[in-house]
Amino acid sequence: MAAAGRESSPTRPPEGLSAAACGRKFEKIPNIKYNGKRYFLTSLGLGLCSAQIIRSRIVGYVLGLNKEIAKATDHYIDDIIVNTEAIEVKSVVAHLTNFGLNT
Repeated sequence: MAAAGRESSPTRPPEGLSAAACGRKFEKIPNIKYNGKRYFLTSLGLGLCSAQIIRSRIVGYVLGLNKEIAKATDHYIDDIIVNTEAIEVKSVVAHLTNFGLNT
């Protein structure tokens, strides 16, 4: 199905439609919510060898946006360590969810 005369791509929703409106086809595409907008990571021009580092940087940046969470967490590639004596895990999960970083 095309939207506004453009063909849809197998890696992103047709223009003007959200992933939710298109169904499950697009829900596994890595995405992040920033300033009220959702951005889909549909390609990575640097290659797969740097994808983990890029994702780790994004997670680190998002964790650092909240000083309390930044002090109580540490991360490496796809692992996040939470000091449960300083903060609850559900607070960290909620913070990550606000930026679209949940699975």
